[in-house]
Amino acid sequence: MHVREKFPWAKGNEPLVRKLGRANAQRRKWLESRRQGCESPLYQSHLDSKALKTYANYQKDSSSSTATTTRATATDSGGSSSMKMDEDEPESLVPEPPSDLTSGRRFRCPYCYIQVEISNTPEWQRHVFADLSSYTCTFDSCPAPLFETRQQWFQHEMEVHRKHWQCDIGSMPSDWELTPQAFGNHLAKHLEELSLFVLPPTTAND
Repeated sequence: MHVREKFPWAKGNEPLVRKLGRANAQRRKWLESRRQGCESPLYQSHLDSKALKTYANYQKDSSSSTATTTRATATDSGGSSSMKMDEDEPESLVPEPPSDLTSGRRFRCPYCYIQVEISNTPEWQRHVFADLSSYTCTFDSCPAPLFETRQQWFQHEMEVHRKHWQCDIGSMPSDWELTPQAFGNHLAKHLEELSLFVLPPTTAND
């Protein structure tokens, strides 16, 4: 399984490994269903409602530090809900967009097949992660659905589960200042990297 190969540190938590593997299997199904849908003559007039919801949610979340919800809902319980996750750091593993972002032209996303208008690389990266619902609750017994943004996901973990800062997927630097935001960004990058594995080889970076 790719999870074990990519993150050998996670082998000690077999239920989480299986959960992350199931999440990627679900993402592959979403990508295939969207691909098949876009090939239908009726697709342009009957766009996948899931993809439309994803794009609308990405737009709202990228312009606000307040968590929004699409598939999963987290209640507002104070401090953690106002924490802004850092979603603007470059992620070299995200495939390049199919269009020059500086042109200002709309283009069709190769993953959700919606015509989008995205003006910079961080926006494109957030859009791809939203399409993949890249964020999985890392508590193996939690039935929460996949999340489309870091903000949604980490708000859920903070408010529902997390009491300790322990990464069960990869190793953690020993010399860093451990804060909730730093830990959340560290764990989110593992989840993002794992989700990108399901993208078609023809569009993924080498």
